[in-house]
Amino acid sequence: MWYCADASVCLPLVFQQNFRPSGSSVLHNPGAMFELNNAKFEVSQVHKVECVVPWLNNTLVFFTISLQLCQQLKDKISVFSSFWNYRPF
Repeated sequence: MWYCADASVCLPLVFQQNFRPSGSSVLHNPGAMFELNNAKFEVSQVHKVECVVPWLNNTLVFFTISLQLCQQLKDKISVFSSFWNYRPF
C-alpha cells in the first residue's frame, strides 16, 4: 500500500527494514518559479535530511510532506480570503 501526497511524491506505508536513500528530493528543485499575488518567487535553497534510523528517516519525510501540504493550504486560503475581502464598489 502506498501513500501519495500528490502525483510526484508517493511513499510506502510499510516501513522498510533496511535504510535506502530516497534518491530524489521531496522539496522543489532550486530554480523553480512560483507566482502569488503578482509577486514572483524562486526556490533558491533546498535542504535535505536523511537518517540511518529507518523510523526516524520516515518520520522526517512525512513531516516534510505535511509541511508542504500545510503551506499549500495556507496559500490557497490566503488567495480565497483576498477574494472574500474584495469589494468592487
